[in-house]
Amino acid sequence: MLTPERIEEIKEDAAHEISEGYGHDISDITYEEVLGLLAALKESQQRIGKLELYVKSLEFNREDTQKRANEKLRERDTKLAEAQQTIARQQEALESARNTMEDALSVGEARYKDFDTRLCPWADLSDGVENIEAALGNKEGSNKA
Repeated sequence: MLTPERIEEIKEDAAHEISEGYGHDISDITYEEVLGLLAALKESQQRIGKLELYVKSLEFNREDTQKRANEKLRERDTKLAEAQQTIARQQEALESARNTMEDALSVGEARYKDFDTRLCPWADLSDGVENIEAALGNKEGSNKA
């Protein structure tokens, strides 16, 4: 049996032989030990092959995961841009409606704030302007005032 200690001993003997210039004399190593070294070498090579496949698999998984993450980011960015465009269109439509309603209320120099909402036929229009103002976030009221 080729123990780790015996492998280390063989390495030291080989290093000593080489450093002393004795060449390649390996007469103190048995055939069994040579076969054991070859088997260990083969096993190590197989293990290296398996590890290389594992590393390639990990690299593929990492690349695939990165591609999916990038795709999700692109989708999110697209949805965000679409939402921002929708908000801008809706804000523009609300501002236009508010301006139209304020123009209608200003007929006869009256402003929607001046109307008694219980008696005025323009009450719904006045409430609509106030709702638009609230939706647009204008706390001070109309931009035309």
